[in-house]
Amino acid sequence: MTDEPLTTAAREDARPPEGELQANSMEGERPREPLADLARAASTYRALLARRRAAHRAARAAAAILLWLTAAAILLVGLLAADYALAFEPARLAGVKLREMNTDDGVKYIATDDSWLMFRASGTEPIMRIYSEAATPTKVRQLLDFGKRLAQPRHP
Repeated sequence: MTDEPLTTAAREDARPPEGELQANSMEGERPREPLADLARAASTYRALLARRRAAHRAARAAAAILLWLTAAAILLVGLLAADYALAFEPARLAGVKLREMNTDDGVKYIATDDSWLMFRASGTEPIMRIYSEAATPTKVRQLLDFGKRLAQPRHP
């Protein structure tokens, strides 16, 4: 075999004659046409893309609805927490007389010894958070426990 490149004439000679192509195919079967195969593949690909686009649009719509519902739940919890805390103002915080109530960022009860207890809706979850500050860790724990008891729903 030579290392010479095939010339145009040699390439034409390498092709099987037209009749031989028909003879090699199965009896009664037409030879495949590359353009028809390509058109079928393109049609299948377009259909697949259309299904994926539809699924993507549905997923985005579901995510938007879920985001809206989450925001509504967070807002509702915040409103309920504020209403509940405003409706029930304790006279004492874990045994210490209440000095004031602040509603700037949630509902904050401040005692005469400067300890405080605060109820605030979470900005990212539909829950109410309870915060406290006091001079000792024991007093903080007492205030948090008192806050949990206040936050429990009351049944008539």
